[in-house]
Amino acid sequence: MSGIDVVGGLRDAMTAPVIVLSASSDSGDRADAVDSGADDWLTKPFGMNELHARVRAALRGRAAAGDQRPRIG
Repeated sequence: MSGIDVVGGLRDAMTAPVIVLSASSDSGDRADAVDSGADDWLTKPFGMNELHARVRAALRGRAAAGDQRPRIG
């Protein structure tokens, strides 16, 4: 199963934000992940400050869209 398939399966099963962490910097891979339902993409290596900021942004985006489900973290 590819990472893109995993993203699609996660999106079908839940509404929590999905952030892909990958060693690939290929723009086609990023586009495929977003098209499959990923909310964001980080290329390894990355700093924890950037990961935390992107998680906060993804959660804000869900809240702004009216998703009232419990937040992660």
